[in-house]
Amino acid sequence: MRLSQVLEWLTLEQPDVFALQETKITDDQFPLEVIEAAGYCAHFSGQPSYNGVATLTKRPASMIATELPGYLDPERRVLVQHYSDLVIANFYVPNGVAIGSDKYRYKLEWLDALRAYVG
Repeated sequence: MRLSQVLEWLTLEQPDVFALQETKITDDQFPLEVIEAAGYCAHFSGQPSYNGVATLTKRPASMIATELPGYLDPERRVLVQHYSDLVIANFYVPNGVAIGSDKYRYKLEWLDALRAYVG
């Protein structure tokens, strides 16, 4: 939906890394060819209607993780890319909505899994 704005910004600013959250599209819908034509490698983990993460970089990653180890989660919120000299972590942290809600419990569980992964 905002592809033209992203492309305009990439052209103007030329960042080495651009992390996106809440892409809301499946992997087969990701505009990979357009992003590559703009001079970027794209790594992504998508989901329709909700969530989804993508990271655009000037060079390809050697290893990519799309899940928090040991935490089964159908929501696409994690994208970690490894390079020889750098690790880029792109996380779309859940909204807890209200204390005591199921979404709040999910957020706390997700953050515990994230802490275990990065700790």
